Amino acid sequence: MLIGLKTIGLFIVFSFSIFSQEYPRQQKTSDYDIGEFRGRFSKLNAKARLARIRVNFDNVRYLNPGDKISFWTNAIKKTRCEGILKGKSNDYILISILDYFSCVKRVGITPGAYVYMHSKDLVSNIERGKETIDIMLKRRMALVAKKRRLQKELEQYVSKVEAVNKRYQVLREKLEKEWRESLVDIEEDKSVDLRQFKNTEIQLGELDYKLERYRITDQNLELDRWSLDKRLYFKK
Repeated sequence: MLIGLKTIGLFIVFSFSIFSQEYPRQQKTSDYDIGEFRGRFSKLNAKARLARIRVNFDNVRYLNPGDKISFWTNAIKKTRCEGILKGKSNDYILISILDYFSCVKRVGITPGAYVYMHSKDLVSNIERGKETIDIMLKRRMALVAKKRRLQKELEQYVSKVEAVNKRYQVLREKLEKEWRESLVDIEEDKSVDLRQFKNTEIQLGELDYKLERYRITDQNLELDRWSLDKRLYFKK
């Protein structure tokens, strides 16, 4: 029984060790890591107390003139120097060393020396940058949603136009049908009226003929004259 318990305990420990190896814990990046960067001294100007350092990291964009930078070498880690950023380019930063000569002696900086650097201002700038990025990401999400909605509406314009064309095509066909039916009705009415007109005209002619045939005059005598003298007129 004791041997079985030991075996189970060893199995649990072995399984936990394998699980830990497959799924290692993620270490949270500290502010110190965010503000730390490295470079190499490119040029020193003792008279102006300036140092030009070649750097190569993306977050250099968050360094601004006036930011404080501390630096040290790997050989002397505990001794650090302080400087202020004066300018920067894509590959270089220019810092003003506060205590130049003391720093050169204590840290041992020379052209070509590899240097470790840290800036609390860089940490603050990055944090503000993260807040700005969060705002821009939310704005981007809103714009993406708006773009998709507008794109969907644009894609629906073709179907909307087709639906409108189909609708008015049906209405136009219906209107044309009613128009043709109206013309047919008018033609039929015209034919009926024309027949009635002809019949009426025939009846009127027949009636005129009968009226002429049965016409009665007021008197049976006719005025006859054989001379220009009206006194010689007489009826016969």
